[in-house]
Amino acid sequence: MSDLDAIFKAYDVRGTYPDQIDAEGCRAIGAAFARFALDEGGAVPAVLVARDMRPSGVELAEAFS
Repeated sequence: MSDLDAIFKAYDVRGTYPDQIDAEGCRAIGAAFARFALDEGGAVPAVLVARDMRPSGVELAEAFS
């Protein structure tokens, strides 16, 4: 389970995998972001999800998306 208090910073979301952030946490953050984006814009916005080359990036990006 992700430690949301530890990973949310002033300007980004950052944490170590899997201790502070995991796929379940990314899925929850992605769902919350999608709700926020729809509420703010009223339409489905284009969103780019990027990752680095660490092995955990694939799982986390898929969970967020």
